[in-house]
Amino acid sequence: MKLIYWGFAGSDVIEWECFEEWNAASNVAKERMSWDALETWNLSFYRKELGPSWKVFDEIQQAYSKVVLDRQGELTKLLTQWNRRLKKLGGDPTYFDWRKFRPLRLTREEDWSDWLGFLIEKSEGGVFSHYLFGDSDHRSIDYESPIRVMREVASSGYRADLIVEWKNQILTHIEIKVGDPNLAKTFITSRVMRSHFKKDPEHWRNCLLILPDQIPAWDRLDHHVPGEPGIKVLTWEEVAIVLRRAITVENSISWQSWAYAFLGAIEQHLVKYPGHKINERPVINLDAKIRILREGME
Repeated sequence: MKLIYWGFAGSDVIEWECFEEWNAASNVAKERMSWDALETWNLSFYRKELGPSWKVFDEIQQAYSKVVLDRQGELTKLLTQWNRRLKKLGGDPTYFDWRKFRPLRLTREEDWSDWLGFLIEKSEGGVFSHYLFGDSDHRSIDYESPIRVMREVASSGYRADLIVEWKNQILTHIEIKVGDPNLAKTFITSRVMRSHFKKDPEHWRNCLLILPDQIPAWDRLDHHVPGEPGIKVLTWEEVAIVLRRAITVENSISWQSWAYAFLGAIEQHLVKYPGHKINERPVINLDAKIRILREGME
């Protein structure tokens, strides 16, 4: 009996009389099927469709790393200068972990208000208060050793964080915020307090102390209140700057010591620069920290 071997070539059926012929033809066909198809591929088309190279991200990362390295270098230089300035107090307060500080509380707005009130009250030279609240019409002497610093003053259902009575008969009303979103009540509190102390607008000042990220919320409010003095807005970054300016000028070593602790707590807790991890070169809020160090020297 004769065996017939067959196979396909395109749409045709082909017969072979022996296995060797069929096998040889089959191998050639397989080889052509494996590689011929690739010869027809337009690889340039696929190369064009791959999209942008990852190289651009490498370049961005390199540029970012250089910026961070430069900023870290500036930070180190500024801290070296501050270590010399504050040598008698133990060097710059940046390095201390103020989370472990327990002599005074740090959890509520009232705690920060108490600290600030104490430093205002004990500022014998008036330098700190003048830097913080003053204007071109007044001198440091107008802010030294105020007549009284009143905390949590209540009237007509409203409560003021701080009221300071200066020797020039001007009263400053201060509202302290460390995250409380209710900024609008500052206006009515100011009006109520001014009425309570029976002060005309010329002898009344308002100050609102907030976190930097609360500024947009404040800017969205209507600030115009007919017949009422305006409100001076300060951030905790600015308080840190003023503390650094005053700490080497105020004469009392006791005041300097408390201001030193207050400064360290502000920069770690409210500005949120983790100075106690400085060996790890943290970048969080690095620009804010550098601004405080730089402007604190002016």
